[in-house]
Amino acid sequence: MLKKTLLLPLLASLLLIIGIVGIANRDFSPVVHSSLTNLATLKTMARDAVPYEVAMSNGKPSLIEFYADWCQTCQSLASTLEQLHQEYGESVNFTMLNIDDPQWQPQIQTYQVTGVPHLTFLRANHEIADTLIGKVPGFVIEDTLKEFRI
Repeated sequence: MLKKTLLLPLLASLLLIIGIVGIANRDFSPVVHSSLTNLATLKTMARDAVPYEVAMSNGKPSLIEFYADWCQTCQSLASTLEQLHQEYGESVNFTMLNIDDPQWQPQIQTYQVTGVPHLTFLRANHEIADTLIGKVPGFVIEDTLKEFRI
């Protein structure tokens, strides 16, 4: 009788150990690596972006990305925007404004930013050509760039 009462807790303990070992040995690195890579890309792009003041004074059309470091959609969009920047960066200003930085509050209000990522396309005369919000496919962003940069 004693053996039967010990069997259930022993079996439960064994299953728990198997579960813990299984989780401990699981490789989460692709997910973590991808997120870290995207965040690093986002930060690099923000560092290398055309400053807002320059974009407003150099006579080129601009793509202003309103973003936040914590925004996973912003992070996942970073590599797409980086590729587009490499292709169109000579003719279009790529500017990034972090919504968590209080200095950009006037621009956030001017361009009616309600969520991130928020992409505002400005013609050379600063007229808004288009706005895209959220998770947008790369081809849509590229098509919009092609349309308004002329």
